[in-house]
Amino acid sequence: MKLIYAKGACSLAVHILLEELGTAYETLEVSLTDKTELKKYNPKGYVPALVLDDGQVLTEATNILQYIVEIGNSSIYLAPPGTLQRARCIEWLVFVSTEFHKAMGPLFHPDQLSPDYKNIILKKIEGRLEYLDKHLAKNKFLLGETFTIADMYAIAILRMGDHLKLRLDKFAYVMQFKSMMEEIPSVKRAIMAEETPYKNIKREENIHSENPMEQL
Repeated sequence: MKLIYAKGACSLAVHILLEELGTAYETLEVSLTDKTELKKYNPKGYVPALVLDDGQVLTEATNILQYIVEIGNSSIYLAPPGTLQRARCIEWLVFVSTEFHKAMGPLFHPDQLSPDYKNIILKKIEGRLEYLDKHLAKNKFLLGETFTIADMYAIAILRMGDHLKLRLDKFAYVMQFKSMMEEIPSVKRAIMAEETPYKNIKREENIHSENPMEQL
């Protein structure tokens, strides 16, 4: 498999999962400014994209995360079909994707926003963070004590917020969650792998995933 990603984007979630599972994979970093290379893999013009061994390409972060878990038989990160736990995980994936990640989009083009519209966007994001903060006040991870792909997506978007200079100081539990997630070995490895621009890697299938529950 080859992960097509961009630094500071939601594709970090997929990168984390691949590291967590110890899956053999390659990466290709692309630019979100000049999308010539990116559109060879995803004509829609955004990341992530996952090139499978037979050459087919999957897109959309929530889709790719679920697919990788299922082919790896790693139900710990996404409960089996027909379970409430699985529905809850997908519920959080959808929330992070449509209500949190999507809301940030306009902030990447601040020059195109009027002050009033920017305030509307920030207010909406603040409401989503408030909801998340209240949930994390009672839960270590999004699904209680279980580390799932929903958490991987959430940390990717929270780190994306760093680039947008979103302030989290009003949300103590969100900040605590973010700090905790960034200390999980697979998360740290994925972040470090993306630190050097355009450093494409090939990860052999010989990495044994640490159990984050034992690390925290």
